[in-house]
Amino acid sequence: MPDPTPAVSIVIPAYHHEAFVGEAVRSALTQDFDPLEVIVVDDASPDGTSAVVEAFDDPRLRFFPQRQNGGISAASNLALRECRGRFVALLGSDDAMHPRRVAAQVAALEADASLGAVFTGAEIIGDRGEPLDQEWPYAAEDRTREESLRWFFLKGNALCAPSAMFRADAARGMEFDPRLLQLQDYDFWVQMALAGHGFRILPEKLTRYRVRSGGENTSAPNPEREARIQFERIMVLRRFLAIRSAAEFAAIFPDHEIEGALRDDLVPLYVALRALQGNPKPDLREFGLRALFDFLGDPQNAAAAAEAHGFRMADFFRLTGTSPLGHLSRAGGADAAKADQARRDAEANLKEAKKAANKLEKEIARMKSASLWKRLRGW
Repeated sequence: MPDPTPAVSIVIPAYHHEAFVGEAVRSALTQDFDPLEVIVVDDASPDGTSAVVEAFDDPRLRFFPQRQNGGISAASNLALRECRGRFVALLGSDDAMHPRRVAAQVAALEADASLGAVFTGAEIIGDRGEPLDQEWPYAAEDRTREESLRWFFLKGNALCAPSAMFRADAARGMEFDPRLLQLQDYDFWVQMALAGHGFRILPEKLTRYRVRSGGENTSAPNPEREARIQFERIMVLRRFLAIRSAAEFAAIFPDHEIEGALRDDLVPLYVALRALQGNPKPDLREFGLRALFDFLGDPQNAAAAAEAHGFRMADFFRLTGTSPLGHLSRAGGADAAKADQARRDAEANLKEAKKAANKLEKEIARMKSASLWKRLRGW
């Protein structure tokens, strides 16, 4: 009989990983920590993934094979609903845990009640488990909750889901959005941070993170995934419209350029304008304009924006034609227009400089092939 009260639930959503899932499960079952349970959900794999998991004989292992493929979010959510531990650890079915990982993460969470989740450093490995000399793409340093939210908003995800452990209570009422395929973990961390929970990253490499050859990882870049990521990021950014107060907005975005006293009822306006501040990325600009469009669709919101900050529909129309934020900027509209013109001039100058560089390279190539160049090189 499995322990009725495991302290930790290790969640492994699995798909098409017959060659790797055995190592993942084994690493979870051989942790230097007890009591725990390991929950594996096979998302209707077409290979022998289920057979590998079923071969384990351990009462702590709970296995849920699915008949239809529902995606990684659906599989993860099923596992979360089955968790009985106070802490939940995530692990990819092609990754593995160091034996000390669970104990180290539990100790960190028990030592600091403000933390919602703890992550670890990772050893990057290849298909055969060989170490890979690759740069770690995720955050390696701790940030405050507000700094994490600002990073999420301006740059995207910075946390490695297969290395995560979080409090079950911190995730109560949350789930991985089944409509997201690439950024479901990013969305999960944004929700957790907005709910008031912080994060910590243990520097020790306690997770073996596998990078598959041939771009087999779900996060590996390709045109289709990049297009989907752009769309999904805009959807995740909408979470920030639920920031609870103007004070919290100011704490997350101390660099905002909105003049005057901030009001709680205008937080969605401030979030949209922060997205449009400066020279935003295309996804931030798209989100900001959509959020403003929706916010100003309510006449009461439009009137409140005009009353509090002098922001009117004409300002929205200007923003739809250019990316920098001007009207509410401390620099003022005229300076913002000058900055926009300066940016366009700089882009034009850069274009001309590239043309000149290309011309020079062609001239050098021609000289190299000429006899004069050959004589000069002998000086």
